[in-house]
Amino acid sequence: NQALQRSINEIRTLLERFANNESMEPIIDAFYALGDDAHRDKELKDWFEEVNEYFHQVLLEPGYVLDQQCNDRAVQLREGGRKFYDGKYKGHFDRLFGNIGSWFQAMGEDP
Repeated sequence: NQALQRSINEIRTLLERFANNESMEPIIDAFYALGDDAHRDKELKDWFEEVNEYFHQVLLEPGYVLDQQCNDRAVQLREGGRKFYDGKYKGHFDRLFGNIGSWFQAMGEDP
């Protein structure tokens, strides 16, 4: 859809301007690398799907974020993902988080 793509590009341009014209391309590339990893690794894909379900529940279910069950599930997901972000795909996760950190730093330095 051309209208959607144009809107996404305009939002990206706006965000980059708020970040002292720092490109979001390194962040996008890092996301693609992890997505590519997930296409090849069913266990990583399943973990990402669980994380996605968790975020949907946090954002859409009123009061869930206040329940102990929410915290317990977050700990379980964090521990279950450790083999990916501290192990097998550490380089790709480090690249993603490093690029996000650099982009937010640029946003903070924008006059």
